[in-house]
Amino acid sequence: MASNVSIGTNPITGRESYFGNVKLTPEQIRLINASPMLQSQLRDYGNDVNSGQMKPMESGDGVATYFDSKHIVLGTSNPGGDAFMLGTLSHEIGHYENRANDKAFMARYAVNWRDPEAFNVAALIGSHGEGEAVVNNWQVQQEIRKNTATDNTPGTQIDVGGRSTLQEHLDGQHAADVNAGESDTEDRNRLTAVGMNFYVNGIPTNALDETYYQYYGKGVGMSAPEPGHVKNVEFTGDKLGNINSMTERWASGDIGTQTFNEGRIQSSEMKDSQGNIISTAAYSYARKGGYSVDVRDGAGHVTKRGEFNADWSGAVRDYATDGSSQVTSSNAKNQTTRIVKFDAKGEKTAADYMVPDTGKFAVRDFKSADGGHTVSNCDAEGRVRSEFQYDRDGRPLLSVDRDENGQATFLVKYEKDGSRTVATVNADGSQTSHIVDKDGKRGQDFTLQPPEATGSPIA
Repeated sequence: MASNVSIGTNPITGRESYFGNVKLTPEQIRLINASPMLQSQLRDYGNDVNSGQMKPMESGDGVATYFDSKHIVLGTSNPGGDAFMLGTLSHEIGHYENRANDKAFMARYAVNWRDPEAFNVAALIGSHGEGEAVVNNWQVQQEIRKNTATDNTPGTQIDVGGRSTLQEHLDGQHAADVNAGESDTEDRNRLTAVGMNFYVNGIPTNALDETYYQYYGKGVGMSAPEPGHVKNVEFTGDKLGNINSMTERWASGDIGTQTFNEGRIQSSEMKDSQGNIISTAAYSYARKGGYSVDVRDGAGHVTKRGEFNADWSGAVRDYATDGSSQVTSSNAKNQTTRIVKFDAKGEKTAADYMVPDTGKFAVRDFKSADGGHTVSNCDAEGRVRSEFQYDRDGRPLLSVDRDENGQATFLVKYEKDGSRTVATVNADGSQTSHIVDKDGKRGQDFTLQPPEATGSPIA
């Protein structure tokens, strides 16, 4: 008896322009047309290619296969034949189809780029996207197997994810969900968590020297929680689609755990191999969308505090063991705007104000040992072009204008009696100066020779 394949009146031919330079075999085309779900998704992709929202597919180098938000790249290395190719295609088209779901999930779970748990949360978000693609792959597989079966032979089974034992875990979870009377949506949510747990520990075909945990985690620009190799990462999810916890087991023996509630991270904890607490992080949320996090060491001392706003701006204070601290502020674009240092008494010792778009210094303010401070104004390249020195009472002591090479060009020295000495530095290094008394009366000009001849200038 023939199989149940029904390709309809508008089958996929493999010659559609959205396939780009990807060449499909007759068997691959037959299997595509055995899955109404995959047919529909490919047509969606084709419509977006025609409208300019997507680009045609492309054959990649070697095994590198991915969806980069603009097009699907399918590696030319095909170790598993048609079953492997169809598994790969249905996984990557799953990334394309789940873009809206991925965006919604990220909106729920994402933390500020400078959050101490940003690496882990980014890995969670990326792994969730992989889990959804796994489910898409599995659903297409089920359709193809059903529609290619005959009374005498089982249907063709395409690959799922290429991960050892993933197939049996998906099949087992689905059977358990059916027995429990769970809905299709609940089943999908549980299957997504299964896919997440397999993929997060796997290796991307376009980044063969790292796991998906590392690949997605580093995307926010933060370092991993600790150096070295992570042996295993595991998520727990529920039928509603929530991811409630995340655990990382490191080669060092350390174990990290994060908890979540309705998309918000609640806590994080790192323990060593003996169960001793290395660090903890506790989160609190404001009504207007901002939140804060306090990080403590094993002794309970605060080592970091982050305060983040709904618009993604924020500030992180790092504490040193001597009680001093540094506060780094950033804007909604994750650009550093200010770095302020404090001593153990909480008094400001230095402040740097940055040009956000370039990261160059705009203004620098340093406290001196005698309690005074110096304010430096910088040009667009971050070079100091003027300086103002003040005593501990805020009285001006000296102002200096500098050229782009850092050489003084104009100086004013302020005396305690209210008078001041004004000097212009000449091309030969000499200074043409005059004194202005406390009443504002200007004296006659006089010249000081370059320092090599007469000693240091008034600066």
